[in-house]
Amino acid sequence: MIQKRFALFLVWFIGTLAVLAYSPWVQQLLAWPAMAVVSAYVATWGVKLAVTKLPKKYIKGIEYTGIFITGCDSGFGLQLALRLNAMGVAVYAGVLNENSEGGKQLKALSCPKLKVVPVDVTCDEDVQRAVKFINTDLGERKLQAVVNNAGVTAVTEVEWCPLETYRQVLEVNALGPIRVTQAFLPLLRKGTGSRVVVVASLAGRYTFPGFTAYSMSKSAAVSFADGLRREMKKWSITVHTIEPTLYKTPLTKPTVIQGTMQEHWDSSPDNVKKTYGEKYFADFKETICGLLNMAREPQRIAEVIDDMVDAVIGDEPKMRYVPSVAAEFRSQVITAMPMHLQDFVLGMTQPRTPPAAVLNDVMRMKKQDALGKTLTRLRSVPHWFYKDRSNIFQFPEAAPAKIIRDEKQVAKEVEEDIITDIIDSKTSNENVVSTDVVENNE
Repeated sequence: MIQKRFALFLVWFIGTLAVLAYSPWVQQLLAWPAMAVVSAYVATWGVKLAVTKLPKKYIKGIEYTGIFITGCDSGFGLQLALRLNAMGVAVYAGVLNENSEGGKQLKALSCPKLKVVPVDVTCDEDVQRAVKFINTDLGERKLQAVVNNAGVTAVTEVEWCPLETYRQVLEVNALGPIRVTQAFLPLLRKGTGSRVVVVASLAGRYTFPGFTAYSMSKSAAVSFADGLRREMKKWSITVHTIEPTLYKTPLTKPTVIQGTMQEHWDSSPDNVKKTYGEKYFADFKETICGLLNMAREPQRIAEVIDDMVDAVIGDEPKMRYVPSVAAEFRSQVITAMPMHLQDFVLGMTQPRTPPAAVLNDVMRMKKQDALGKTLTRLRSVPHWFYKDRSNIFQFPEAAPAKIIRDEKQVAKEVEEDIITDIIDSKTSNENVVSTDVVENNE
């Protein structure tokens, strides 16, 4: 079916190209619109690039506002809390653990406008306690924004990823923003121009192999933000998404990711381990670590924080932020690709080592092929050879002297052929990934 579709595509493409090439009036008709489209596209990206260099403008009276941020234990949340605190904004930094690195660092500042709020976004009681505390502590200040930043990740293939891992990732990354936003909407409605910020990811737009659970959760977060934004217009509450690419944060440390991958692999059923094999899993870990090492350096995190600050107190916030222009361009190119091309490009991150079951299938097929060749040779033995061994064949009593061969010699040759086939089969198995197949000598 794919070949037919590709053939039809070529027919239409060549036909259209021929019409355009030999029709000057068509070329003239399309020239100006085509140039206009190209110019508009280039101008759009030129603006995106230029805006990143312009100074940011913020709303007035930010010192009379408060902002609640989840996931301030480390990473983006911690850096955003520190930046807003330095700007004089009252910050309520939500942490899962007060004794975490971020919790200790924020408490050490001893700033009256910076409050550390213990909150587990998967727990209704924790979220409600945070709402009550912030409502009381705000006083005359306005709750300017709620930043749903808390998140977890999981890197594993579907077949050896426990269902509980899917639940945990979705509970934090997808249901967490919903739970927090629902609880804080009454406070946000008290003022005008309040905002909800959802920290999603470009992984919510397309999915790399091994990142299924994470991409599912971020895709759900993007959909939640899109729907909420349209619903909140009547309340003058704006909703914004931050969709960064991969950065080197505590969440993406190779040692941390490798540890969780090993846990998932160790807890998977024995039949799954046997199907994939240890070599495949080792290659999978190496491939993922290679991707993580390509993440943007920690000093580039500032571009993410700049966009987060603009989303919460910017004078003209955007609906969607992709901190890196290059990452946004790459995202648009990938999402514009046909699905088959997307599968090819994103699938290049798969391990090159075939799973054990695939190797076994190839080996079995090669053994069957060798056996088939052996049987073919056996069937090619002169009929007179079977004369004295079966009465079901009716052969001539004698054969010409020049083709009569010694029975032991024929049996020896057949045995040698079988041994040769087995040796060639083993040799081929050692090079099963290669496309070149060693042919057996006739």
